[in-house]
Amino acid sequence: MSFKTMNSLKSAVTYVALCLSPAAVDASGCGVVHYLENKSNGVEVTANPCKTNDRIAVGGAFTLIPGARLWIKSPPGTSGKNNFQAICQNRSAGPITLSVDRPDMPWIHPKQLSHCSDWSDNKLSCDGMKGEQNVLSCVIAAIEPTLSLARGEIERTTSVTMRGLSIRKTPDSTGTEFEINKVLDAIRPEAELCRGLYQAGYLVKIDWMLDTNGHVTDLKATRDAQYRLEGKGDAEQQFSNCVIDVVNNFPYPKPPQTVFLSARF
Repeated sequence: MSFKTMNSLKSAVTYVALCLSPAAVDASGCGVVHYLENKSNGVEVTANPCKTNDRIAVGGAFTLIPGARLWIKSPPGTSGKNNFQAICQNRSAGPITLSVDRPDMPWIHPKQLSHCSDWSDNKLSCDGMKGEQNVLSCVIAAIEPTLSLARGEIERTTSVTMRGLSIRKTPDSTGTEFEINKVLDAIRPEAELCRGLYQAGYLVKIDWMLDTNGHVTDLKATRDAQYRLEGKGDAEQQFSNCVIDVVNNFPYPKPPQTVFLSARF
């Protein structure tokens, strides 16, 4: 699903509201949006009446220190439906507060900022009160939940060596290449959110090991000049860090043995 104007974004909101599971938002209003702490940095949750800060109610707020990144997502919907995720970055020299002022997308509203765009082309940009340009940037996108199918099916394979996107077929590994591709394909939309936020025109190569508990180890990120289209310096590092957080915190299936994965995002 894509939406380039606020009107189409509102249509997407209606779609999500219809497909949310009954348990997505409880009677207290907690969980209108979910805060992804492990993918965020430099963020403080305030005024949230819920017991835990991963589920946010209307009236809650996020305070972002300079350089901070906020990552949020829609409540879980019914099986097979898209969910929506959003990232924001504070590019100002001071803290920025985003209040949760509505129970549907885009959930958040920046305080004390001026000249905010209207989420056209899935993006929000705000200037500062003193004329500073683009002090807050946000992007939002639909993320298709393809992982649930891969989790169970990968765990049923036996004696498999999985090497990222390139797998040598053996009698025991029938179908495994398809499932690993599914996992990497499920990671890519979140990595693309990072690209949209930092306007990255280059690729980052990530190599990592995945143990039998589905945990990432020995992660290495490199920016091969062959794949770098443009960009350097702080923005490049921020994009790389964002993708690393995506890879580190993805809900992986549990492989039958430790495996090596490699991909360019």
